[in-house]
Amino acid sequence: RSVYKATWTEFFLAYSKLNNPHYLNDFKYGLHMLKLFQPSPFVVQLVGFCEAENVTLTEYHKNGNAVNITQMSAHSL
Repeated sequence: RSVYKATWTEFFLAYSKLNNPHYLNDFKYGLHMLKLFQPSPFVVQLVGFCEAENVTLTEYHKNGNAVNITQMSAHSL
């Protein structure tokens, strides 16, 4: 999967596109979970998707995912 920072009107979005069909089932499951958990303050907001093109648009977070949250300083959040 490739993820890009996209702009729509004045909003930044995360544009994700599946680029390896081997992971199609994982991609579909991830989209299903995003739909299932909307809205939630604990899950990124799903803004849009295209199942025919295997694309999702979600809210953008400048610091990416929370894997390295303990190493980020308070001023960068």
